[in-house]
Amino acid sequence: MDVSKYVGKPWAVGAGGPDAFDCWGLVRHWHQAKFGVLLPDLSPKTVNFIELARKFKYEESSPMWSELHHPVEDCIVAMGKGRQVTHSGVFIGNNLVLHSSQEAKRCVVQSLDQLHRQWSTIKFYVPFNHSC
Repeated sequence: MDVSKYVGKPWAVGAGGPDAFDCWGLVRHWHQAKFGVLLPDLSPKTVNFIELARKFKYEESSPMWSELHHPVEDCIVAMGKGRQVTHSGVFIGNNLVLHSSQEAKRCVVQSLDQLHRQWSTIKFYVPFNHSC
């Protein structure tokens, strides 16, 4: 997908695009546009969206999310402090993550190295039964 159409879009709490995004709204929009899969709509006040999203099912027999040891293109990048994950983005390849930054007030692309300096926890998830 064309990352440039997202970069610079304003951050807004609860926004799911296409004119503005919060972090989860950007992830949802990306996966719906690219794969036609609508991820759960989580409240911006959700403290740990990873735990909540794990309760949803994509197929009867399999959990919606699978954790990865290494990122793959289009996987969800979950970021947080300690065990609490409170931010998300999309891995776009080449060690880069697209995310809607509340601090920057817009959608940005940052390297995993930059994000590791900001967040103590970074995890990668395949958000549905798809190889991404």
